[in-house]
Amino acid sequence: MPLLLIAEGIKRIGASRFALLNTSGPVITLFLCYIILQETMTYQQIIGSMVIIGILYMAEKRNDIYKKNKITAEIEGDPATTSPKTTRMY
Repeated sequence: MPLLLIAEGIKRIGASRFALLNTSGPVITLFLCYIILQETMTYQQIIGSMVIIGILYMAEKRNDIYKKNKITAEIEGDPATTSPKTTRMY
């Protein structure tokens, strides 16, 4: 069952975005344990969670900038950034 849910998640949001979400799993587990089970969090866990969240944020921002630049280049027709068109040879 979990494998089917993972496959469906990848199909819906894409592999790269799913990988970023999957990376945040331990952080989400840590916060849920803090809220539901009243576990105490150490400074190392808090700092580690902040580092992971920061890295995920930067990766998502970088991905958005890359997509924006690629779309702009395709609209403007910049040959250096657009993929070449292939032709068939018969």
